[in-house]
Amino acid sequence: MGSGIFIFTLGFLLQIANSIVFQGSCSDNTLLCEQLCVTLSPETYECGCWNDHVLLPNGISCKVITTAAETTITTTEPNSATTRLKRDRTIWPKEKDTAPLSFSGHNFAEFPVPATSYLETNVTLEFRTSEKRDAILFFAGQFNADDYISLAIIGPNIILRHDCGEGAIEDMYRGPFAVNEWHSVTVWRKFCDRTQMKVDTRPLMVDLTEQFRFYKGISMDEGVFLGGAPPNIDALESKVGTTNGFHGCIRKLIINNDVLLDTENEVNTAVNLQDLEYCNPITQTQTAPLPKIREIDLSTGRLYEHAELDSEKSQPHETTHIYTTTKPSTTTPLGNAVTRYPENTFNISTSADDLLLLPTLKVAEFSGSSFITFPAPHDIVDYLDLRINFKPNIHSGLLFFWQDAGRYLAVFMERGFVNVQVTMGSDTAILRSESPVLLHQWHKAEVWRTGKGILMKVDRQSWVESQLLSIGEVLTQPGMLYIGGYDGTLPDHLAMIPGFHGCVKKVRLNGKAVLLRAGSGQHVRECGIDPCAIAACPHSCTSNNDDFICLCDWPHYGRTCEQEATRISAMRFGGHSYLQFSDEEHMNQITGDSLNMEINIKIQNASDEDGSAKSQLLAFAGENGITGDFFRLLITPDRAVQVMMNLGSGLVSLTHPTQLVPNRWARIEIVRKRRQLTLSINDATPITTVAPGESEQLNVYKGLFIGGMHPDAQHLDGFRGCIESIEIGTVVLDHPKQATTAINIQDCDL
Repeated sequence: MGSGIFIFTLGFLLQIANSIVFQGSCSDNTLLCEQLCVTLSPETYECGCWNDHVLLPNGISCKVITTAAETTITTTEPNSATTRLKRDRTIWPKEKDTAPLSFSGHNFAEFPVPATSYLETNVTLEFRTSEKRDAILFFAGQFNADDYISLAIIGPNIILRHDCGEGAIEDMYRGPFAVNEWHSVTVWRKFCDRTQMKVDTRPLMVDLTEQFRFYKGISMDEGVFLGGAPPNIDALESKVGTTNGFHGCIRKLIINNDVLLDTENEVNTAVNLQDLEYCNPITQTQTAPLPKIREIDLSTGRLYEHAELDSEKSQPHETTHIYTTTKPSTTTPLGNAVTRYPENTFNISTSADDLLLLPTLKVAEFSGSSFITFPAPHDIVDYLDLRINFKPNIHSGLLFFWQDAGRYLAVFMERGFVNVQVTMGSDTAILRSESPVLLHQWHKAEVWRTGKGILMKVDRQSWVESQLLSIGEVLTQPGMLYIGGYDGTLPDHLAMIPGFHGCVKKVRLNGKAVLLRAGSGQHVRECGIDPCAIAACPHSCTSNNDDFICLCDWPHYGRTCEQEATRISAMRFGGHSYLQFSDEEHMNQITGDSLNMEINIKIQNASDEDGSAKSQLLAFAGENGITGDFFRLLITPDRAVQVMMNLGSGLVSLTHPTQLVPNRWARIEIVRKRRQLTLSINDATPITTVAPGESEQLNVYKGLFIGGMHPDAQHLDGFRGCIESIEIGTVVLDHPKQATTAINIQDCDL
């Protein structure tokens, strides 16, 4: 039969190489297969044959094998057993094929997760219980998160529960159901708001939960479990309603037309076959012939035929290994791909660039210039369902970016708001969260796109909706994904958005976990690691977001204090610089009932890394922060000068209306006479206020700080700019060597 597409009255047929694929479903009444049907996708299938049969060239019929031969590779290994790939193919005696699985309350069967189960889950289960007790029938979902779907016998009823991450939904199908009789349960779940359930021939139960209409998928990549569940699942009892295992037999499990278990048709794709028990006893006499060894592909349930082992040729120390390159049946996390190795080796799951050799970060930290990149999943051309947990350090930054063929979807922070910008053709849609998020706290953003519709939700805020006017041609390539930043040219509006500063964890895309690997991007590391631990600072160190900053004693400066100043015209402060004056001569000018201070400064034309200006500390003297006596001078975000003071009877504050001009020298003068405080800028009109109460003395003795403070004691940003001189009473301070401590001071040209 030549290659091509052939139209039958019962469906379509496509022959690719030696495999014949039919359009349709294994559940169709018009099924063409004579014996076995193997589901390849929701729309296609191929035929197979039972043991001792072979598929004919027409791809439909089967015939009995008269002589069987299959190439095997024989190696001599002392006392070795037949090797089995846990999630690939397995070998077990034929007699077990038709026996239902037996459950004693302490065991369970694990099955691979069908790739199509995220948005929709259709489950058919046939069971026979041996006693009346609460028990888990079925569980699929995440171990340490909220997503799951379960079936359990609770009392006389069958309970269906599922959770898309925002709250569990429970449906009860009322019993009782007879013991020691076979029952069939069928469950249909579409997105997170629509469910149906039917038991045996009883009426169909339908549930529509409007409040969850914006939630779409359930992540099941931890596994599908039958008859029980692993004990290390978080809050298993509260999720399912019981932790008891099932007592009885189960003979069928079908999910989305993928036959995972059908003992009547000799299909069993369980990945823990060696741990299973069977309802029918299996006996062999001593004179019985050597059992026929069979292999089954766990991704399809298809049987693989082998030659019967010749007992005369089978030596005690010989082991026959069958090597395969079948596709793994379990859901692979994003970023991984299957690598096929030469003949005589097993295939393993790895990444395109040996990513499995790189460490996986539980919580990734981004610096603003770092990012993680990996190929997008193929189903992103149809829909996008993103969940990302993040803890920002600054108010702006790119969290997620997908781009391909002129289309893109970006999730980013701007001035504290979470935004989504997407284009799929001619127009662009922009969504913004209801409220800004807080810095240094964990938040969760959810984004859903399908067709022209886009939804976005942050934490417990309401959903935000938008819609594109049109979408372009259907994409054929998924493109690339970026987390935390982007190494190319962003679209116009996004070009001003910096990389993300902060931590990211638990990223899920279209129902699959995204592995945050340190080597798949640039300068990404585990969140929470102290940057100073890897710094080479000779003395003290502090950190800024995820970077270290050495605290260099004058005259040293530089990344690791490797440079030394030889001259200084004026003192430059970089935001992590300060002078401390503790000598009695200097402190006598601050304490008491009067103060005369004049500072000549030039501020830097700069803002914080997220684009927002911050207050900068210019001078401070105090005992216990701002709870006792203190004096503080600072520059506000709008470049005004503010002085605050407390003499012990109450706080007083002055803010001069004159704004400082970046890169231009300005003179600031503060005069205090007892309780009266005056502030003047250059030649502008001075402003004056009077402190409340009776106190007239400023009692501060720990020191005067200029331009900042030690990081452990400072809650404001340090000054960024230059100081030519500070005059306090009769003392002029214009050189770092006059200070008790001078940190990170550099030369500034006048």
